[in-house]
Amino acid sequence: MTIKQIIQTIAAPLVIISAVIVVDCNREKGTDKFDLGTITFKTDQTWKIGNQEWSDVVMATGCEKDDFKGMDNSTLNFCADCRQNPDYGILFSWQAVNQYDSVLCPDAWRVPTKEDFVNLNIALGGTKNVVRDSVLSEKYLTDWGGTYSGYCVTDGSMRNQGIGAGYWSQSEYNSNSSHCLYWSSATLIYPQDYYYKGSGFVLRCVK
Repeated sequence: MTIKQIIQTIAAPLVIISAVIVVDCNREKGTDKFDLGTITFKTDQTWKIGNQEWSDVVMATGCEKDDFKGMDNSTLNFCADCRQNPDYGILFSWQAVNQYDSVLCPDAWRVPTKEDFVNLNIALGGTKNVVRDSVLSEKYLTDWGGTYSGYCVTDGSMRNQGIGAGYWSQSEYNSNSSHCLYWSSATLIYPQDYYYKGSGFVLRCVK
């Protein structure tokens, strides 16, 4: 594993430090190979919401996959890793996020928890509950810098690009699913949603 870190000061609103950390992230873990290509973590723009600071989406420039190995329904053997999602950031499985949490979110950053998404929702004016709220949905776009990145389900199908998004948390719901943030252009917001760990969601880090 090689790490290259470049830090320079940027004078702009919401931008404190521009950091690009590049990590070659291919290794074996047991019988499953997590092939994430080259992780690129950058904070050339961050979003401050309440007492939280959020990174941009985490990228994996060497993840050139056009397929996605997800859940084996007969054994619940999750072994997905990442998938290209042009213009929206890379989609990671929860297992890959859990395995490489300190690489995907380095230094002072971390993978968000369910509580982080609840606190984000409240700071943006929500009630932490599932709602349809066009004003709140717009704040996820403008104040938090969210995108409708879509997601990849466990059979490899892409869903909801341009109209919805799923963001991983590190908080497990049960052995098969993890908590996540889901929201859509139809103004539907689930700050405490959960979904299969073998699905592909985007990742943003928090501190």
